[in-house]
Amino acid sequence: MSFNIKKCFLLSVRKKGHQVTSQYKINGKILEAVEHHPYLGPTHQTNHRKANRSLAFLRKNLSRCPEQTKERAYVALVRPHLEFASAVWDLHLKKDIKEVETIQRRAARFVKGVYKREDGIVTQLLNELEWPSLETRRKCHRMELLHASLNGENSGITIPSYLRITLHRYNTRSHATIVNPATQRDTYKNTFFPRTTTEYNRLPPDIRQLKIEASFKLALRTHFNYRQFTYNY
Repeated sequence: MSFNIKKCFLLSVRKKGHQVTSQYKINGKILEAVEHHPYLGPTHQTNHRKANRSLAFLRKNLSRCPEQTKERAYVALVRPHLEFASAVWDLHLKKDIKEVETIQRRAARFVKGVYKREDGIVTQLLNELEWPSLETRRKCHRMELLHASLNGENSGITIPSYLRITLHRYNTRSHATIVNPATQRDTYKNTFFPRTTTEYNRLPPDIRQLKIEASFKLALRTHFNYRQFTYNY
């Protein structure tokens, strides 16, 4: 396999304060060290900026359109920028979660055409639109991915060997409880498997015992009051 050196970079994932001084070479050329770089598309900062630009475009060009048209535009053109590959980068710090939710809150004002400043007005708009928070949507996406992997679907992830899976009987079916190894490190606790398995274990047994992917998704989204978008064309 040959590599294009101009497209190869060194990205070090490390603890805060730990500096990496090693140099890596390909064909005798030192790789450029970078702090962030898109891989197969997503970087948080880039996607955030794209979502803001797309929303600004919609506000400029669709301000007089019906509410349903504006909602479709947001769902199709803005929200995907905020959710692409979210299972990989899902946020856990409150300040970061709030920053992303702010975009959806501005989108709710755009869709409903309400820009007055009153306490609770945006929350009311979100409830009227029946939009779950982006945090809830990301949580559901992660659990759907984990469920697919647990049930032999081609999810693209493999359950690591250090996770212990215990089967329990529920009525005539079984459901899994996943036990993570004990750790005190937040850097591990907030990665995909420990975070998602903890949330998955909290689901009611009657949801966890569902094996069919479509049935699990429907039950999961009903559990979180997750609106399904259906449009009549």
